[in-house]
Amino acid sequence: MPVPAFRWTALFCALAVWGLGLLAASPQLHASLHHDAGQADHECVVTLFSHGVNPDTGVLTNLGAPQLSVAAHYPLAPARPASDAHLRLPPACGPPLR
Repeated sequence: MPVPAFRWTALFCALAVWGLGLLAASPQLHASLHHDAGQADHECVVTLFSHGVNPDTGVLTNLGAPQLSVAAHYPLAPARPASDAHLRLPPACGPPLR
C-alpha cells in the first residue's frame, strides 16, 4: 500500500477509537443511536468498548494494575558487581577528562 493509504487508515482508526470513547462516555449520545441503549442486557460495540471487551473474542481485557506480589514470595539475591574490585572506580569518581 502506498504511504497515503497508511495515513488514511491510521486517521480512520484514530477517529473510530475517539468516537467510541465519546459515545461510551456520554449516555445521551449513545441513546441517540438506538432506543435500548440504557437496558442492562444491551450489547453493542459502544458498550463492549466501554467495558473493555474485545467483540471478536468476547474476552475481557485486563484493565487493572498488575499485581506486584512476586517480590514478597521470592526474596531477591543481593546485587553483585559486574567487574572485579581492581577494575571499579572509587565512589564519586568518573572517567578522566581528556
